[in-house]
Amino acid sequence: MYMNNDKSFFLKNLVLICGILASIISFFHYFFIQIGVFNISSYMQNAPLSIYKRLFHRYRVHVMRAAITLLLKTPLRGGTLRLVNFNIPFQTDSGYIIVTCHTQWEGLLVQSSLENNYGLIIGRRKWKKEKKQIQRKGKGYSNLRNIIRHLQQNGKIFIAADSFNKLNNCPVKFRGKYLNASKLPSRLASAASVPLIVALPILKNSNISFKIGPEFKVKDLKEDSKAITQQIISFIDYQLTDDYRVWSSLGR
Repeated sequence: MYMNNDKSFFLKNLVLICGILASIISFFHYFFIQIGVFNISSYMQNAPLSIYKRLFHRYRVHVMRAAITLLLKTPLRGGTLRLVNFNIPFQTDSGYIIVTCHTQWEGLLVQSSLENNYGLIIGRRKWKKEKKQIQRKGKGYSNLRNIIRHLQQNGKIFIAADSFNKLNNCPVKFRGKYLNASKLPSRLASAASVPLIVALPILKNSNISFKIGPEFKVKDLKEDSKAITQQIISFIDYQLTDDYRVWSSLGR
């Protein structure tokens, strides 16, 4: 009980301090916008809430990310990793594709997955040191075969849906732009015969948790990977407009 109280105290105070710093930065940024020193970016204009609240929520995420990056290198690493609440409702006796988006919380999620063996992460960037243990590139016959085997052995795979290419086989509209989405998440799930669920990281109360989106069963994935991919991107795009917690956590 004592340790749980310590954990709660630590996390709540971390969020509180970051919120105070974010409110100060947001105030000055908003002031400079009002007197014409700063312009409002299209990124901020298209976000939910008022301008000040947009600034506050965005800066709070930035400040928290900076604090978390520092704390992960200190003896407080264990308490910091407890910020992540994996509230994703998947079955433990089945493999799963967990589709998310690029996020400011990527570093924390990677470290938490590494620490607690939550699953592998598909990412194209070059990761270093121990992070490479849970990274898979998602391309090449051998690499894809290993991913499918991992899924068939009840493993979990995290993959970002907002990765686009120059093909013309899955057109989508994302943040006002017409792009072509990768069908890799739905194709991997279909090849391994495992379900797929959409889960977007958000800052909620004193935790980084997940906003749960549509889930596709194995029988759904055997149909049209293009339609499923378009539905996933449409859900993420809508959440970026509708939910400031998703928007403020976006990694781009």
